[in-house]
Amino acid sequence: MRRSVLSVAVVMITALVVGLFAASTPSRAQANARVNILHLAPFAATIDDTAVTVVVNGATLASDFKYKDAPLTATLPPGDYTVEVFAGTDLTVAPAITATVTLAAGVDYTVFAGGDGTNIPLGLFPLVDDNSVPAAPNANVRVVHAAPFAAQAATAVDVRNATTDEVIGGLTGVEFGVASGYLPIPGATDIPVKVVPSSDPTADPPLIGPATLNVPPQSITTIFAIGTGTATYPAEFFFLGGAQRVPAQVRLAHLAPFAGGRAAVNVVVPGDTPLTLVNDFGFGDTTDYVPLPDGTYPINVVIPSAPRALADTVAISGSVTLSPGMRYTAMAIGGANGFDPELVLLNDPITPPITDTARVRIYHAAPFAPGDGANVSIRTQDGAVVGGLANVPYKGTATLELPAGVYDLIIATPDGATTLLDIPAFVLTAGDDITVFAVGDGVNQDVGLVVLPRDGIVPPAEVRLAHLAPFAGGRAAVNVVVPTVPPVTLASDFGFGETTGFLQLPGGTYPINVVIPSAPRALADTVAISGSVTLAPGMRYTAMAIGGANGFAPELVLLNDPTDPPAAGTARVRIYHAAPFAPGDGANVSIRLQDGTVVPGLANVPYKGTATLELPAGVYDLIIATPDGSTTLLDIPAFVLAAGDDITVFAVGDGVNQDVGLVVLPRDGIVPPAEVRLAHLAPFAGGRAAVNVVVPTVPPVTLASDFGFGETTGFLQLPGGTYPINVVIPSAPRALADTVAISGSVTLAPGMRYTAMAIGGANGFAPELVLLNDPTDPPAAGTARVRIYHAAPFAPGDGANVSIRLQDGTVVPGLGNVPYKGTATFPLPPGTYDLIIATPDGATTLLDLPPFTLVAGDDITVFAVGDGVNQDVGTVVLGLPEAERFRVYLPFVAN
Repeated sequence: MRRSVLSVAVVMITALVVGLFAASTPSRAQANARVNILHLAPFAATIDDTAVTVVVNGATLASDFKYKDAPLTATLPPGDYTVEVFAGTDLTVAPAITATVTLAAGVDYTVFAGGDGTNIPLGLFPLVDDNSVPAAPNANVRVVHAAPFAAQAATAVDVRNATTDEVIGGLTGVEFGVASGYLPIPGATDIPVKVVPSSDPTADPPLIGPATLNVPPQSITTIFAIGTGTATYPAEFFFLGGAQRVPAQVRLAHLAPFAGGRAAVNVVVPGDTPLTLVNDFGFGDTTDYVPLPDGTYPINVVIPSAPRALADTVAISGSVTLSPGMRYTAMAIGGANGFDPELVLLNDPITPPITDTARVRIYHAAPFAPGDGANVSIRTQDGAVVGGLANVPYKGTATLELPAGVYDLIIATPDGATTLLDIPAFVLTAGDDITVFAVGDGVNQDVGLVVLPRDGIVPPAEVRLAHLAPFAGGRAAVNVVVPTVPPVTLASDFGFGETTGFLQLPGGTYPINVVIPSAPRALADTVAISGSVTLAPGMRYTAMAIGGANGFAPELVLLNDPTDPPAAGTARVRIYHAAPFAPGDGANVSIRLQDGTVVPGLANVPYKGTATLELPAGVYDLIIATPDGSTTLLDIPAFVLAAGDDITVFAVGDGVNQDVGLVVLPRDGIVPPAEVRLAHLAPFAGGRAAVNVVVPTVPPVTLASDFGFGETTGFLQLPGGTYPINVVIPSAPRALADTVAISGSVTLAPGMRYTAMAIGGANGFAPELVLLNDPTDPPAAGTARVRIYHAAPFAPGDGANVSIRLQDGTVVPGLGNVPYKGTATFPLPPGTYDLIIATPDGATTLLDLPPFTLVAGDDITVFAVGDGVNQDVGTVVLGLPEAERFRVYLPFVAN
């Protein structure tokens, strides 16, 4: 979303509108009076309960008019008017206030409803306004005491300079209901103001303030002291601008999802000389405030289809009525799911939020479903409803006064079952005043947010903590504390090598103590590290405690973490050396491949050295060594990097208090590869029956070539995933163009081991690819583990079934009738074994196995292979001692 630029400068718009309406509306010399009506009576337990209905001469002027709402404005002929104010909407009961107000021709008035009904009786208090223009550079200010905090005789206050304590404008002993005359003050000048009891002029804190008064030159302002001094009705200032020199302020917002794309419109004041307020105004766009004279303005929202915009489709036709000194947001909304496009005018607050709070107004302008189907709830991430906003209808609004802090909210269905929008976390500071619009219909325009002012939502900083300081053995647990009053503990019982997730904090500078607790009174114990971190909004950091061994002092280090993704198709690996395992340069290291090749730029990395690498996806197997490569300090387990991975690898430990090792962030950032070995056990041809085993990607990857019957590979390391596999019979160097004997696929899980074998191809058993899960755990203590797999298709169907027996014919338990592709695993005690493979009835010995010896820890797989025609019936035995393993690096990722 973007902020639109007004079609002409603000000054030009204001001048044009003044001229336009001066020509088309009655002049101020005519006989009408103008009246502002204010509700400043805090007579109920809650602000919502102060809602009243205002009736003038029997006609309802307004209903649901609440304490501190924007003024009602009226232009009336001179005469006497009976004004009745009813609590709520029931006009059959006695009014709470009845008064007669006399209006003179051409005079401006402000009438406020005041009192609380307890200390001060409810009543109407008329004031005559003087809207003549003050002489530059002065401004005129009037002060009105409308705060019913005590009985009439005890309401006397002074208005004083908050710095010098001098009385301002003779305003001392001012009681409730009293208004000063207009006081000339310098415009555009900060004046510190406070209101104190006349009986205690040095009261601290004062009743109201201290506050800074600064008004524009030649402006006219009435300042009302209001409230009762309670939490619901704090004593505060309420400002009202004069009608002539304080224009209304209005900003525009296009929130109507009646079309896709930008859905650009023009906003026009129609008439004989139409005035375009803004053009090429896209969905989600807003303007800054534009000053306009008070009055009623017709407004057309026009969809242009040609340069002659005003001749094109009028999507919305409405009007707005603006009062002097007030602020508004005029927004186009609706146009989807049965909600008509319309123009809505919101009264924007002109008073600041309550002290030490932020004000957030929420408006639901997202017609994403018909009728009540568009209702939503506002919740925290854990599902708790915020401020009673459990069922907000379309066009519903609420204003929240919130303490400063970090907020992370969602918009959900009323029952909370479905999250409609996960709002990015944001920071509110004291004094913030924002409006958040939910917008979009989900078809023409995505459901989302528009926030005013545009910079009103500030993202938090995110910081994770890491304890990498090997100053002690064991867990070396610490507490991480912000030593404010009261202190804030970010992490407690935080052991060496441990990390946190990202914590969300407002941007700023934070003192940080890393405390070694020796008793429950942790903050009274040893401060191992004292430092500070400066966090910028929207940025990510890792704050880590390091050092504390071999002359490297313990300290707090802040790393900037990336907020952008790695380059397309690559992984990003950041390496940080936080391992003080030797003094000075003796702690320098190199990062190398298993064959000793230095990773570029990492031949001599000092303590606290760091480097960031952009790497292709694949399997990596590295070591940390001395700079000359002669000594391996740490053999890093092989790991897989996939495109988009973004990890930080910390070398940690001093080798005495804490082992030298690694900490990886995020914690699941390093994924082990799968390991798979290949076996050619398919007797579909005689001789070597050599094949190639190929992953038919583009380009293809050959896993094994010239691979003969009975041959196996060591373990190959591959990223987890699903791989298509072709077993190809080559008849020329162009292997992939030759016969595909077997086409299949294997799915490999990270960290698991497998045997992928080609079997079959004789006596009606089709050639196929079979994947066996190989054990990754050792045999039970004191035993050997033997797995048997029948891959010998020496006869059709059940004729290939066999039994496994001792030399005396005794059946090995469970192996009396093993079908083709049958398998069994069993533990055996150490010893020498002499077995035969026979027909199920034992009458015919098919294969007399040579005697073999098993020792504790042996882990073997015995494959029965061959068809007896193309390939002899025999066995292939695979074991898992470490010496048999080798690694292959494949620069591709599984499908």
